[in-house]
Amino acid sequence: MTKKRRPVTEHSAIALTVAQLSDLDIADATGKSVSYYRQCSDPDISTHNISFIDAAKLAGKLSETGHAEHFSEAFRNLVNRFSGKQSSPVDDIDAIVSTMTGCQMVAESIRASRCPHGPAGHERTSSEIDEIVGHAADLIAELRRTIKSLEAERDNTVISIKTA
Repeated sequence: MTKKRRPVTEHSAIALTVAQLSDLDIADATGKSVSYYRQCSDPDISTHNISFIDAAKLAGKLSETGHAEHFSEAFRNLVNRFSGKQSSPVDDIDAIVSTMTGCQMVAESIRASRCPHGPAGHERTSSEIDEIVGHAADLIAELRRTIKSLEAERDNTVISIKTA
């Protein structure tokens, strides 16, 4: 089963990159293997981290091949986290990007599970189903966080117009 990653993080950006680019594209861009970047995408492996230059190279390769890159948003989230910037009202762009990223992960998993060259051809394997369910659960969790944040924002900004 695919490891769950928080949306719009360096780990999710790397995982999306590995899913979207071929092994050859990754090696061509960075000189490193897909296996290395799979390890970098694992939030539990602290010994493997992507360099800033490799992230830029992969973002460039994604753009070159017609894919959206996710490193910029992940970097912005890291900067916000380390600067202590509160993310409490929902950043509309972050919410859109997170939701679209989640939808993309679900769609990619579904597409891959129906690939005739996959492990079971057009039939889904248990691990493929687990991967789809995992990505869908991540998407639902992200949507719940967005809803909770929006509700908190509404509760803080609603002004009563009732007069005494």
